[in-house]
Amino acid sequence: MKTILAICKRCIASLATLLSLSVAAWFLTTGTVLSEGAGSTDEHASHTDHQMTPDMMAEIREKISVYRDLSDEQIMESMKHMPNFDVYISAENVVGDVGILVLTHGFRDPLNAEFEKAVTPPSKHYPTAVAYGMTMMTSAPIQSAVDRLERAGAKNIVVLPMTTMMHSRMLRQWDYVFGRREEAEYLSVPRVKTTATVAFTETPTEAPVLARIMLDHARELSTEPEKEVLILVSHGPTFDADNLVELAILEKHAEQVRKMSDFSDVRALTIRDDTRNNIRGLNVKKLRSWIEEVTADGKQAILVTNLVLLPSFAKKLDVDLAGLDYRLSTKGVVLHPAMADWIEQTAKNQAQNMSD
Repeated sequence: MKTILAICKRCIASLATLLSLSVAAWFLTTGTVLSEGAGSTDEHASHTDHQMTPDMMAEIREKISVYRDLSDEQIMESMKHMPNFDVYISAENVVGDVGILVLTHGFRDPLNAEFEKAVTPPSKHYPTAVAYGMTMMTSAPIQSAVDRLERAGAKNIVVLPMTTMMHSRMLRQWDYVFGRREEAEYLSVPRVKTTATVAFTETPTEAPVLARIMLDHARELSTEPEKEVLILVSHGPTFDADNLVELAILEKHAEQVRKMSDFSDVRALTIRDDTRNNIRGLNVKKLRSWIEEVTADGKQAILVTNLVLLPSFAKKLDVDLAGLDYRLSTKGVVLHPAMADWIEQTAKNQAQNMSD
């Protein structure tokens, strides 16, 4: 009997280890831990050395709930997949007192290259760099980008945060790095050191151009709008208070789309992709019920998002909505020419303000 019990204990221990590793793998492959609107990246992630002390491990577990049940090794594996690098966009002969720094999450190639195309126009007139990453455990890419801009002559730096959530943990972490808030949202990474004057632009979260872009993406999938229901789906923030604000903003975009289109209905929903399954799962269940309702009414469900780019988010939605009849646009808003125009105009306006 003792032998049998010992074997059972070893089996249970092995099963627990297997389950723990499986949970970690699910987080990594689905993007739940690293998303904030994007997926994991390629070899660019290795541009920053991801070394974490015991104190850093304790802080990251305290601040990010999905890490609390993971081992140090599993957390380190997650960190290896996070984008942390910077790219200088402008030609060497582009110099000036005002530089532009674009902050974004980061994506898989070739999507990083596609993103950089969208920020190319202002780079012809102002020294311009892109820093990729959530700045969860390092601020080195942002510091590197700032240093590059200063070497190009920038005494004023326009920071353009390219995220379509103005109430997100990633944006608050960027604010912390630039000294715009006292408490770090993730790890207490070093703050940026610069002698330049720094000014942030708004995010495109509330910009009317978002409604026009989402409508254009929907029309690409539409055949009979009077018999179709358009659902605007957002990644959504982690915290309840943030979600109330972000959902209200998405509803405003939905109202604008209603006015500009002939769809039989336009709805809005945040998935809240970085929350634990009991919250995310409820939102997925709601989305499935909407699609089932639309199908039962003899109509077609069309889904578009407000995400900058959405490779992993779209893949996860396809898994979530398996067996249902819907059409999903996989285009991120940054790929639309109107967003490139918005980026250029927003950056130029702030740059001109700093030059005056």
